Amino acid sequence: MAQPTYEWHPPEQGWRERDLLDLPADGNRYEIIDGSLHVTPPAGSGTVGPDDPVQVTEPWPMTLDPSAWPR
Repeated sequence: MAQPTYEWHPPEQGWRERDLLDLPADGNRYEIIDGSLHVTPPAGSGTVGPDDPVQVTEPWPMTLDPSAWPR
């Protein structure tokens, strides 16, 4: 199924908070930073949350540099 398209044009004086009301509620995140519109797509299902377990498949071969130890 094709995604719906919207046609809107930037305001002449730069984006303002009230301009956000004219944007579609399509799941994207709309932010205005210094008069410019920034659009972030919604997070996909592959994101990791703070309560998700972290899995390490291989041991981490970590070596410490003795010259960096606190004195």
